[in-house]
Amino acid sequence: MNKLLSIGLLSILTIMPLVSEEPYVLETFEEETEFVPMEDTLPIVESIEEEVIELMPIEESVPLNQIETLVSEEEIVVSNEELETNMSYAKALQKTKDENKILIIAIRGTNCHYCDRMENETLNEQSVEDALSENFVTFHVDQDLEELPLGLQTGMTPNFVFVNANEDIIDMAPGLRTPVEFLEVLDRILKQPK
Repeated sequence: MNKLLSIGLLSILTIMPLVSEEPYVLETFEEETEFVPMEDTLPIVESIEEEVIELMPIEESVPLNQIETLVSEEEIVVSNEELETNMSYAKALQKTKDENKILIIAIRGTNCHYCDRMENETLNEQSVEDALSENFVTFHVDQDLEELPLGLQTGMTPNFVFVNANEDIIDMAPGLRTPVEFLEVLDRILKQPK
């Protein structure tokens, strides 16, 4: 019973300094330890915030009209991808002009099963490859990852947009097509005035 009473008394004496505002002295068998209230040992939260604000260096002020243009690293990466897409489109358009061909903007979606089938089954068919290389310049773009050229809006995929050297849209051919059906589309496009 004496042990239980000693433990209870020791617990009360240990907790009281944490709750009270006055310092207490706790006597133990080996040494004497002074307990003081928490606010005497730790700075008040308000003063910590003030110190942090004072210590923060002011490197450079940004005008209010430029705040919206600040971007994170992730957004910069996306911008670089869009830049690469625009540069690739410009090269494809220039090749279209140089070789007097028609530009095909082949639009796909990231997780588009029909786009995969179109690429694997139709565009890889030898007769389609021959027709494309003879009369067309193909520019592939993923509408989920890249900005579409010519202000085109995202939509059904796969989609093929046929463009002349002046960047006029001649025609569109959305949807999955067999090699025979796609060759018919290419033939129809070639018969239209550029």
